[in-house]
Amino acid sequence: MSAATVMPAESGLADPVPGAVYEVVFCDPPPPRRRRSGSDFVAPDSHRPHGARAKYVMERCRCGPCRRANTDYARERDRAARRPDGGPPAYVPAGRIRQHLEWLRDGGVGLRRVAEISGVSRSALTDIAAGRQRRLRPATGERIMAVSRRDAAPGALVDGTATWELLERLLAAGRSRTWIAAQLGSQAATPALQLRRDRVLRSTAAAVEGLARRQGLDVNSAVAPRRAS
Repeated sequence: MSAATVMPAESGLADPVPGAVYEVVFCDPPPPRRRRSGSDFVAPDSHRPHGARAKYVMERCRCGPCRRANTDYARERDRAARRPDGGPPAYVPAGRIRQHLEWLRDGGVGLRRVAEISGVSRSALTDIAAGRQRRLRPATGERIMAVSRRDAAPGALVDGTATWELLERLLAAGRSRTWIAAQLGSQAATPALQLRRDRVLRSTAAAVEGLARRQGLDVNSAVAPRRAS
């Protein structure tokens, strides 16, 4: 930085003050802006020290210490996943869990219900179902796999195909509609079997399945109930 004293006529001002003396300061050009990313970018000092993976991830620092911290993290993560000591793996693939969530969804058990029963956050379940999370801890997977279609909320609507297949078997076995309606809990003077064929409540599907079991029917051969669309 340098300075010079000039007279008003030499100052370059459009309207100089008569008799005044001006000091013109010549500043050095500003340094070139540093890139915020790139293979050779070094982030400025901050509350995150160099050599911490957080600085590598959050500030995109690619200095030597930050690169080593990220490499060490990746190696430790892979080592934990392999578990060469023969113990249970630290992580398991999420593919089977994703298929189970789809099976539950088709049976009327949505992610909100799975979260309530399993204790796994809904956001984590959403990531698994969408394929964004490709692996998870075994304990988490076991909690999700423990949820079954029987855990559907009673008011959930499911496909009525399986329910009506069981009802038709009961009718073919000689049970009347009035008798079936009474067994399902109808309190009417003349019980009537009034169910939609396309979808039924999950509680109704469970009641029909229970009745069919008590009558000795093979309920496993019926079409599995799917969530109504």
